[in-house]
Amino acid sequence: MKKRLALIAVLLCTVSPFVLGQDKSADWRTPTEICEYRCTPRYDETMAYIRRVAAVAPKQIKIEPWG
Repeated sequence: MKKRLALIAVLLCTVSPFVLGQDKSADWRTPTEICEYRCTPRYDETMAYIRRVAAVAPKQIKIEPWG
């Protein structure tokens, strides 16, 4: 599980709206950034964000089960 979360963290740090070619006005902050680092998102919130990113960048992001 820790390896999976580490991989997710790396993906979140490397993908930006600029790379995705998305509208600059779209809010691409992570759940943690939205709550100004005062909370930790639940697993389902984290995966929803990952799925959102993967949906707009299918050539760069692929979600695969691991572990």
